[in-house]
Amino acid sequence: MSDVSSDTVLSTGTTTARTLASRGADNLNVKDYGAVLNGTTSDYGPFNHAYQAAADNGTIVIPGGNFYTGGVFPNTTGKTVNWHLLSTLDYSTSTPGTNPVGSLGDGDLLAGYWAGRYNMAKTITTNTAGGFAVLELSLTNNTSNFAGEVCSNLSVQGQSTTAAGAGTWNVVSNIYSGATSRGAAGDIGIFSQIYRSGATATWLYSGANNDLTGLPPNAAGAMIGMELDNICNGPEATAVAYAPILRRRSFINLDVQTSPVSSWQATTSYALGAVVADNTNTYTAICTGAGTSGGTIPTFPTSNGIFTISGATWASGLVTFTTSAAYQTGMTAGQTFFVQITGCTPSGYNISSINEAPIYATVVNSTTFTVPLAANPGLITVFGSAQIAAIVDGSVVWSFGTTIACEIGTGIYFGTNSGSSAVLGTGISSNVTYYNAAIDLSFSAFESRHGSKPAAIRLGSGQIIDFTGNQFLTGQNLHTLQYVSASASLQYQVTGTSVFTITDGGNTDTLESYSVADTKVVGAQISGYGTPSGNSKISSFPGASATLAQCSEMIAQIITDLKAHGLLGV
Repeated sequence: MSDVSSDTVLSTGTTTARTLASRGADNLNVKDYGAVLNGTTSDYGPFNHAYQAAADNGTIVIPGGNFYTGGVFPNTTGKTVNWHLLSTLDYSTSTPGTNPVGSLGDGDLLAGYWAGRYNMAKTITTNTAGGFAVLELSLTNNTSNFAGEVCSNLSVQGQSTTAAGAGTWNVVSNIYSGATSRGAAGDIGIFSQIYRSGATATWLYSGANNDLTGLPPNAAGAMIGMELDNICNGPEATAVAYAPILRRRSFINLDVQTSPVSSWQATTSYALGAVVADNTNTYTAICTGAGTSGGTIPTFPTSNGIFTISGATWASGLVTFTTSAAYQTGMTAGQTFFVQITGCTPSGYNISSINEAPIYATVVNSTTFTVPLAANPGLITVFGSAQIAAIVDGSVVWSFGTTIACEIGTGIYFGTNSGSSAVLGTGISSNVTYYNAAIDLSFSAFESRHGSKPAAIRLGSGQIIDFTGNQFLTGQNLHTLQYVSASASLQYQVTGTSVFTITDGGNTDTLESYSVADTKVVGAQISGYGTPSGNSKISSFPGASATLAQCSEMIAQIITDLKAHGLLGV
């Protein structure tokens, strides 16, 4: 048979003919280098020759259903090779420790069938800035209104139908961390990050555990939204180095960090919605009029100015507002800026951009601007004010954004859908031994912002703090502390009866007595005392030489005073 490697062929549907030798070199095959794969003959040499011959990012095919016998693959740096298994490769007859999957070259990828499942494997020894990924998926969703299923980079579906419920794990992440250095990066089982530059809502992680059985918990298996297990040994720190805030071991870390804000750049094109830091790096400015910045950094507004509204008319979906004084200088007709309207009657004229989508106003002149408003609020009777802060920078309009700070309203939130009958038994439950504190806020600082009134713990009227819980219904709410708004008092109750009360006015009431060092000094009021008659005085009491009349006067005064203080009653 003659050599046909130089013969050319044209694949169906293609346009360029190539030689058989060229097509055969697209993917190397270990058998082309003498691999036998019979489990007895060493294939180290053929595997090594194929590896050395492969180009960077080239592919080497390993026919499946065979045995590999040989040494460890050479760790050749400077290139990566894709090993493609056509089916399972058995290396059980090889020398222990010579699994080719675990002995690839630096950055090489092995993909194919392995032990009955599709497998990808990679070994990395070279530290590179770009990093490596065994599998990388990329999805760009440019649909403006996607009515079907969600767009997803990866969709994994599993089904468990066995009566015994053997356990189905849709996604498994295992890291065998053997690094000895306490590096800053650390090993992470699952990492997810979102970069939001638009106004859409984002969820870093979202899931739903749907119970379709209708059975109570004691009639079915556990239903857990998320379980986190820290399995470890040894103390967190030595006694002399005790510092729980270091969080060397922690189940959940919630870290608050400020997003970086780009610095302003001269003669730069800025699109609508671009955000930059101001000249003090304290506030942000938002581009509300696209254009090119000037050559010198402007003085950005640090707050919204308040301008009195002197007129407002609605027509064809637009409100034209007039201010009593110029609200801007330098802006031209048609440029846009942020605005907030408050204090108007009817209230339909009040337009807010706080906690809502930003409201853009359009310049008419220095005292007039328009704002889109679909419905006519009617004749305006009370003129409110407009909050505006905008400047012109070259041909860019910058509006005041916000302070450069990370303020997160809620760390952990428990909620339910509107109108739902769902209730929660216990918000946070614990059954462990603490050696520091169940809740430790001693490292925290509290400060007022935006008129807030910070508190370490905030409860509503009638909400109870229970000191007698014992995990049984009979032990609940035996000794409680609560504020009762009906009586405007803080009450300590025992089995539902108030035994000590402090009113908003500072009065105190006890069910039994007041004691000092376990000695009763004030008890319940003694009644039966009438109102003393005759004279009573407290000054100039002569002591041992007092007459009977003087003693009577003093006793009358004491009775009067004790009754006035509520210690004696009629």
